[in-house]
Amino acid sequence: MNDLPEDEALDLFRTCSNAGRWGVDDQQGTLNYISPESRLAALQTVRTGECVSLAADAHTAAIAEPGTPGYEHDMLYSWSPITCGDRMAFKVHGGAVTHIDCLGHEFFDGAAYNGRTAADIVGREGLTFGDVHALGGGIVTRGVLLDLEEHVPEVWPEGRVLAHHLDECTKRQGIDIRSGDALIVHLGTQSHAGAPDVHPGLGASSLPWLHAKEISVYLGDCIEYLPSGYDRLPFPLHQIGIAGMGLVLVDNCRLDDLVAHSRASGQYDFLLSIGPLRLKGATGAPVNPLCLL
Repeated sequence: MNDLPEDEALDLFRTCSNAGRWGVDDQQGTLNYISPESRLAALQTVRTGECVSLAADAHTAAIAEPGTPGYEHDMLYSWSPITCGDRMAFKVHGGAVTHIDCLGHEFFDGAAYNGRTAADIVGREGLTFGDVHALGGGIVTRGVLLDLEEHVPEVWPEGRVLAHHLDECTKRQGIDIRSGDALIVHLGTQSHAGAPDVHPGLGASSLPWLHAKEISVYLGDCIEYLPSGYDRLPFPLHQIGIAGMGLVLVDNCRLDDLVAHSRASGQYDFLLSIGPLRLKGATGAPVNPLCLL
């Protein structure tokens, strides 16, 4: 059973749209919610000065699990005793590398972010609009961890996160969500066995919640609930979130260290920093999100 009827899910592209909100040429999307004032406020969340990474280790084909190599790696040895180098080729999207999705990465019925179409922005040399270079100024904001595994265990066994689960988690953790926050969701996907051929994650009804809360970036140990159950909307979080809302997504995070800290300290907000590579035309890039605690 879907969390929204298909006609309501499809209408989210209209009701959650940010097209034109920040100008017809905007390529920042929900990063516009982050202001200098909100960055300064995020600095106040730092308590211990400790730093944890939310990135997964990237592996070459030689040491990855079957079917999940993150990158190809060639050593470039120097005959000089001073140095050596290397060359790497990443498969950015998929389940192997922690990466950021730019706003030209996904489409809904051929529509791209901010009134463009896929045909408008995709060329032989890469994206001409909404590439990862447009996010290259970096992301510094308040990150908020919602630990659903700990505080809303009723989300299991299905593992589909709905809007009321997010509301309940903020209530039980006693934390508020502010405009410009990056949302970090811990569902506990590594410790819960889901149904066969099901990927636990956010359901379609979470999208209006993210839109209303003015979330700048979504990260987590889960992305979206799959299969979606919708014929025209196989990836709602990506298709509506990216192409409609201009929501910046970071896929394939590892939250063990952050969750352990939060459960021990009761701290659920942090200073989050992400520095996307300034790659012209690229649909995404590997990233190492850092939380300063």
